[in-house]
Amino acid sequence: MNLSKYSEERVTWLCKILLVISTSCSIPSSCLGNNDVLSVGNLPDNMLLGCAKKQTNVKGSNSECSLEKPMDCAEIMEMYNSTRSGAFHIYPRSRVSKGLMQVYCDMEDDGGGWTVLQRRGDFDSAEDYFFRDWLNYKNGFGDLQKDFWIGNDAIFALTNQRLNLVKFVLTDWESNTTYATYDKFWIDDEEHNYTLHAQGYRGTAGDSFSKKNGMAFTTKDRDNDNYPKNCAVACKGAWWYTGCHASNLNGYYLKGPHETHADGVNWRDFRGYKYSLKDTIIKIRP
Repeated sequence: MNLSKYSEERVTWLCKILLVISTSCSIPSSCLGNNDVLSVGNLPDNMLLGCAKKQTNVKGSNSECSLEKPMDCAEIMEMYNSTRSGAFHIYPRSRVSKGLMQVYCDMEDDGGGWTVLQRRGDFDSAEDYFFRDWLNYKNGFGDLQKDFWIGNDAIFALTNQRLNLVKFVLTDWESNTTYATYDKFWIDDEEHNYTLHAQGYRGTAGDSFSKKNGMAFTTKDRDNDNYPKNCAVACKGAWWYTGCHASNLNGYYLKGPHETHADGVNWRDFRGYKYSLKDTIIKIRP
């Protein structure tokens, strides 16, 4: 359908038809992905012409669908006033053409609207599940409901569309939870090795991240750190290493105290170099 052939009256009529479809909770099933994932990717763009400001919610089957395309979890919350955490589809509008992206949204912590970049927990993954190569970290891996890394290309897309803060939520095996936030956070693209920009620490965990500002990302097969050897190999992870680290949230999942040095899920200023944390979440919000 070419809406350029339609008069303003017909565009308005089309919008009304779409509104009727939506409010009757009979939006096409293609609007939803697996597990009630929000998606409007299958609604043709020409159907959206003239309707961009008509935010239409669908209540039913624990799902919501809109004629607009949210660029992050904060915009999903703003558009739908949603308080349900879970997997959603978003459409980052940064200078990289990422298109449709599936993410996990935390709509509960500290006002909600968080897009989760990484999660680790006691999900029965192998201890070396995060000890992966450059391509894996570029594209992302894991299960959004369990352990995952969203992918460095995705982090670049998300953090270059508007200014974000990042929050690290860390929990040890004794159920003590702490956090660290950085008021400004973004990374560069792959051509620049996903160089980190982070500043403005606040929180209770201690600042074990800001010294990585300006560092490129390192994996076991791509050494960009300042160490004579490869920090990712030495510390069994992948991270913005210096020479080597004060945090290592993609290290081996060693479940509490460990004899080896700095190769677990470590945050130096919380539990030190020989204690591997139980749960970690990294998430961003404007």
